[in-house]
Amino acid sequence: MSVAHARAPGLRLFSVGLVCLAVHVIVGLIGGISDAFVAPRAAGSRQSLIASRASGSADQAAKVVSDALDQNNDEYLKALQDASLEACIVADEDHPEDVEKCSELAYELAEAEQLMLKRQDSIAYLDSDSY
Repeated sequence: MSVAHARAPGLRLFSVGLVCLAVHVIVGLIGGISDAFVAPRAAGSRQSLIASRASGSADQAAKVVSDALDQNNDEYLKALQDASLEACIVADEDHPEDVEKCSELAYELAEAEQLMLKRQDSIAYLDSDSY
């Protein structure tokens, strides 16, 4: 068996790998990945996020905002956890608005939890990543 014969399967496999990689890159650049990721919406005020979550009339949205402002942070976090869980359970790739709502609520919940931890014990919050 010659040396060229021994290298041929490896070279062929390498060539096939390069072709597959090129096809994947081209398909990715042409399209198909733009809907694969959900970017967070620009940060807005707490009232606007709560109001956008309320379905129905403007009066109902105003009631949700005023109720949220009257609640203490623990109740707000609990309501946000419930809303986030519910939104993410019903989220479906066929309904991008549900996926966006889930994403928004999850980001808002993460920020609210971080802020709560920071306000409760700022030293523990700063030291939480060192263990």
